[in-house]
Amino acid sequence: MTAARQQAFEFRTWGGRRAGAGRKTSRPRAALPHRTREDFRPYQPVHVTLRMAEHVWNLGSQRSFAVIHGSLGDVRDRRDARVVDFSIQGNHIHLVVEASGPRALATAVRALTIRLARRLSRLFRCQQPVTTVRSELRF
Repeated sequence: MTAARQQAFEFRTWGGRRAGAGRKTSRPRAALPHRTREDFRPYQPVHVTLRMAEHVWNLGSQRSFAVIHGSLGDVRDRRDARVVDFSIQGNHIHLVVEASGPRALATAVRALTIRLARRLSRLFRCQQPVTTVRSELRF
C-alpha cells in the first residue's frame, strides 16, 4: 500500500471579486450613484428629475406632451403620493412630489417611470431604455 500524498489544487484566475471584474458598462456615462435618500417629512415636497435617454428628444412636442400628461394623470390619484407640479423640458421632466414617506415616494416614481417608459417607447417606436431617475430633496 502506498502512502497518501498531498494533491495539487489548481486555483482559477477568473471570476470572483477583484478590480476590473464584472460586467462592463455599455453606457457612455455611468449610472447614477446608489446613495441612501435623505429623510423627509410628509409635508416636505420632493423635487424629482426624470432624465431621458439620449435617443429620446423633443418632449415638448404635442404628441410627447399628451403621452406624459396621460401618464401623470394615471399616477395623480394615488392616496400616498401626488404630483403637485411638473415641467417638461427638451430631454427631461421636473416633478414636485408630495409623499407620505420614502416607500410611497419610491413606489409612485416607479409607477410613473414604468408608464412613461412604455408609452414613450411606443411613441418613438424603440426597444431601448427610455428613462433614468434622479431625485433631489428641496425644502
